[in-house]
Amino acid sequence: MVKSKSAKNVHPCPTFVGLQVKYWRNKSGLTQSELSLRSTVKLRHLQEIEGGRVDIKIRTLGAIAMGLGIFPHKLLEPNINNSQALCTQCRHMLPKAR
Repeated sequence: MVKSKSAKNVHPCPTFVGLQVKYWRNKSGLTQSELSLRSTVKLRHLQEIEGGRVDIKIRTLGAIAMGLGIFPHKLLEPNINNSQALCTQCRHMLPKAR
């Protein structure tokens, strides 16, 4: 299979981070618009992050976490609801089931 020159090799983890942002936003009872205002991240960019379509900068991750009222590491921690979204390169870091 030949990839077109415009195709990007995107690491699958933006999908994971997007699911985390959406999970915590829903848990906080916020809409995307409300989180956008609280975090000062533009609504369209927040939508792209939640959709896993863009890589997120650490500064943006921090702004979103502040808007959610959580520490940034929470957006990077796998939980029971999203561990399947981790790519195979990152899945090895999960704790082993006992």
